[in-house]
Amino acid sequence: MIMETIFENWSKFLDEQNNSEEQETIEKIKDDSEEATDLIKKAASANSDQLQALLQSLLKDPEISATVKALKGAALEENISEGALADKMLQTYIQGDIAVQKFFSTPAGQKVAKYGGPVLAMALLALKIQDPPAEAADLKAMMKLASQGSLEGGLAADSIATVLDDN
Repeated sequence: MIMETIFENWSKFLDEQNNSEEQETIEKIKDDSEEATDLIKKAASANSDQLQALLQSLLKDPEISATVKALKGAALEENISEGALADKMLQTYIQGDIAVQKFFSTPAGQKVAKYGGPVLAMALLALKIQDPPAEAADLKAMMKLASQGSLEGGLAADSIATVLDDN
């Protein structure tokens, strides 16, 4: 009984350590557009177990999780699937799209814009892991979005459109 308790406590300790290190890594990636781009590149060649582990790590981050929730809310409002919303945001015809501009004028959209390109790119990656497939063009657009940095201000939709228009 005592050994079980010791092993349980040790396992909890290791889990907490891993979670802490994992969150520190995600924070570094969010703050470095090159790291965010590299993560998306690696996700392109990951197997399903690796993608699920990545998804769990991404969703533990409060900003990424809040962005995913905001995007899911927008998808519900537009009556489309999360994957379809991610596709819509990742396609080049997004420029001037009223729904996207409308999203960025909402409180949730403004919050997402404050988080910046890397967080939005990782949230879109999480959505595409949950609702595949992520096409090569999607991943390329996510990498460009990740390199965008700040999306703050009223031009958030235009920033995304400009990044994605280069596709």
